[in-house]
Amino acid sequence: MPRTTRQEFELKDGTRLVIDSGQVTAFRPAQHVKPQAQGLIARIQNAFNRAFKRVDPTQTTEQGTSGTTSPSIAHLLNIQQRYDRWAVISDCRKMIDDDGRARRATKKFAREAVRKGATIMVDGESGMANQARAIADEVQEIVKPKLFSWAWMLIVEGDLFVQKIAGEGRLVDVKRMPAASMERLTDDTDEFIDPVKAFEQIDVLTQETVASFAQWVITHVKWDAIDGERYGQPEILTGRRHWDLLNLSEEAQSVRRMSRAAKQVLWNIGTEGSPGEAEHVKEFREINGKVEGRRDVFDPMDIALDIYGNGLVKAEVLEGDRNVHEVDDIRYAQNVYVSGDLPTPGPIFNLDSESINRDVVKDLREEWLKETQVLTEIIEAVVKDIFETALLLAGILPEFIDFTVRIPSGSIEKPQEVIDWVTKLRSAKPTPLISFQRAVQILAEFTDIDDPEEEMKRIEQEISDQREYEEKQQAAQIGRQQDLQLSKLSNGKAKPSPVN
Repeated sequence: MPRTTRQEFELKDGTRLVIDSGQVTAFRPAQHVKPQAQGLIARIQNAFNRAFKRVDPTQTTEQGTSGTTSPSIAHLLNIQQRYDRWAVISDCRKMIDDDGRARRATKKFAREAVRKGATIMVDGESGMANQARAIADEVQEIVKPKLFSWAWMLIVEGDLFVQKIAGEGRLVDVKRMPAASMERLTDDTDEFIDPVKAFEQIDVLTQETVASFAQWVITHVKWDAIDGERYGQPEILTGRRHWDLLNLSEEAQSVRRMSRAAKQVLWNIGTEGSPGEAEHVKEFREINGKVEGRRDVFDPMDIALDIYGNGLVKAEVLEGDRNVHEVDDIRYAQNVYVSGDLPTPGPIFNLDSESINRDVVKDLREEWLKETQVLTEIIEAVVKDIFETALLLAGILPEFIDFTVRIPSGSIEKPQEVIDWVTKLRSAKPTPLISFQRAVQILAEFTDIDDPEEEMKRIEQEISDQREYEEKQQAAQIGRQQDLQLSKLSNGKAKPSPVN
């Protein structure tokens, strides 16, 4: 057999062609740092260091290690952790790919957390505030279509790494990086050693570094994080074992139904007084198509409806297993799996809908919404970090801008109750107990208001137009009264009123 050869060619634009066994593959290798971006990265890093300066740990009382239990072999533990994280994330991704319950529960949890999108509110009317407001609009457009995938993968993978992409002195895009291949380059206390090289993307199979990132480039947040540890944990981490057991039970039940639920026929060749010989049984089976291997025992269409005999043949029907409908063991395993391992209670996504109690579902939903708010706050922090980076790219220090990042979350109160509550706070005397801006933000969660800031501008414009209209009406009324008075004076029917 001839030995295959592998040939590589590199094009002018950096693309490589690999010819191996007659197949051609084109790819462009990743670069640690693009040469044309080195100056930009350095400038942004300097601004980042000024804006987020950390106290030198040598000047504090900090001692010991919080990131590992054995500092002497920490590097070996990190390599082991690399494979463990890859295996865990692969298992969790397989769960949401293969199991509809896990997929529905995690998607519903994530959708509720970011259902109404992120809003960045910038206060002030200065030139810098107006510039920051324009940047906020750009950031909102960039992150809007990506919020759900961020929230979903955070609870499925346990970590969210978002790369901020800068170009031409501004933020041009953000991209979620695969958590299984991203690593934090931190010390034993989970503090970054070099802010210029704080994260790496690793090819887990070859152990090669795909790319390295400065600290400001990557926004990393953790789910179910333990203080001092590098990475978070998936929300469905413990569900892997229960899911395997449930799969095994469901497969066993399917086999049980196929093999034991169908009816069987017992053929008796001969009678008690004249029993059939072995060759008679064999001959009968061959004549009537009952030879082994000719029929599928699980094929419901291969059934002998007509029975042929010579008086010595008797067929008796054997009923199938009458208990194949009993699935209490599977229902128990499913309840343990859903209630203990999935983020959304089963009744909320219509699991076992025939036994749902509405009062219980209401209580479950209230507690569930509180859990989703935790995810909402984490995604808010991601958007805030992205916006602060965009400000730095524009030469604006974030502390000089008064802004709020908000993702409206679900409420356990009824809409009318919230409206009444906000109305009372706004109409309180002698002064309102809540600002107009805050009132619009709260009510946006219960209406179709997509942009509270634009809504406030429209309301203020309507108030201004209404005030201007009333002033014109009042002026017109005064003019008519004056015309009437002059008319009376000209006719000698009235004396002029004294003018003070």
